[in-house]
Amino acid sequence: MWREMPSTPKECWQKSSEGVFLTKQLTAARLQRRIGQVPHVTHVPVNTFWDIGSGDGTAIWLHQYVGGRDRFIGFIEGWDEGYEHYVKKLRDTGYLFGGMYLPHDAVQTRQLKDTVGSPLDMLRDLAPDWRYFIVPRVQTFQLGIEILRKRFSSASFDERGCALGLEHLSEYKKRWNRTLGVWSDQPDKDNPHTEAADSLRQWAQGFDPAHLNIKTRPDRKKRTGRRGGMAA
Repeated sequence: MWREMPSTPKECWQKSSEGVFLTKQLTAARLQRRIGQVPHVTHVPVNTFWDIGSGDGTAIWLHQYVGGRDRFIGFIEGWDEGYEHYVKKLRDTGYLFGGMYLPHDAVQTRQLKDTVGSPLDMLRDLAPDWRYFIVPRVQTFQLGIEILRKRFSSASFDERGCALGLEHLSEYKKRWNRTLGVWSDQPDKDNPHTEAADSLRQWAQGFDPAHLNIKTRPDRKKRTGRRGGMAA
């Protein structure tokens, strides 16, 4: 009688990773020991990368640039919270902050709890001493994902501080096309893991070490950085 042979480890891995955007990148990071202990360096500014969607979810990665390497030391997320909540959580760390990188739509006016305004304006009111950069929009989502995949090899993650963010990245999945019976190139927006990936894309698409040389707080006029990053 014919019996199906057990799957090989390679087949099991392929099956479990099918439809997931960053499996290869996360696997390489673990093999290369880029996920482990990544301590905060006290004299180095901490940059943050935000996803501020029109919905109720916000995700923030905390990052330091040390010796030409991108080091992620923490991850913050929440739902149904005002920007005051995230400003307080960041202030409570006691860190010296560098740049706050926001997505391109952070300058768009929207309904924000009990008021109408842009996320950038709200954050400026709450934390006027911070330095903000607006990450330009890329032409397509696929281009953004490829930029993230290429830059991922330069990143190290603190396994404890970034645990929740790393879990989200490992579950960041493509949308299933029921009509064609295949995975699409677009993310599954009903998946609760998208915010972490979208905020990490702000780093891949917008961070330039040259920004760290800006000594004074930019004024409210838009200025273009070397990679198209815009100080606001």
